[in-house]
Amino acid sequence: MRTSSFLGKADVVLRGFSGYNTRWALRVLARAMEGAAAVGAADPVAVTVFFGANDTSLPDWKQVHQHVPLDEYQSNLRAICAYFKEQWPSTKIILITPPPIYEPLRIR
Repeated sequence: MRTSSFLGKADVVLRGFSGYNTRWALRVLARAMEGAAAVGAADPVAVTVFFGANDTSLPDWKQVHQHVPLDEYQSNLRAICAYFKEQWPSTKIILITPPPIYEPLRIR
C-alpha cells in the first residue's frame, strides 16, 4: 500500500532515518517529530516505531558502531514509546521489530 492510497482519508507523516538505531534515534527524536502534528489538532490515531535491525548488528562485524545491547534496546524502545505517549496520550503505538532468532540454528 502506498502513501497516496490514503489521500483525502488520512495524513501520513513520515520520519525515517536510514541506518539509525534506537540509541541514535533517542538523541534526535524530539527534533525529528517537530511539526509532525498540528498544534491543537487531535492526537494521531497511530504511530509506527520500526527499530531493531540496526541495533542487532553483531558487535564483532564492521557495523559494530550500530550494535546496541539487548537491555539498552529494550530501554530505548520504552523511552521512545513514553515520548509518544507523553506527546499524544490517546495514540496507539505499533512496534515493528525484527523476528526472534534461534541462536543454535543461526550459529550452525
